[in-house]
Amino acid sequence: MPFNRLLATAYLARHARLWLLTRLLVSALFLRAEENPLQIALGGVGGLIVLSAAVNLFEMYRRHEFDLLGNLGVHRRSLAWWALLPPLLGETALLALRA
Repeated sequence: MPFNRLLATAYLARHARLWLLTRLLVSALFLRAEENPLQIALGGVGGLIVLSAAVNLFEMYRRHEFDLLGNLGVHRRSLAWWALLPPLLGETALLALRA
């Protein structure tokens, strides 16, 4: 069953905010180490995407939303893809701006 448009918009907006917060925290760590936070290696970018998706999924777990969405017919596997989408798009945009 596909996502409802209202639910998809709400989750994508929240996941984008959590990606931005994660990215800002990692960038602050890079700045503290006197490194350029936009010049992260591709392996580091992949790790940052996975970290941000894990933060998104943990937030859904913390709010007990897996059961709610399961009752609506949304599989957990598709939730992982929805949690991965905003960090992937955001980091791709940053890589495109860097090049």
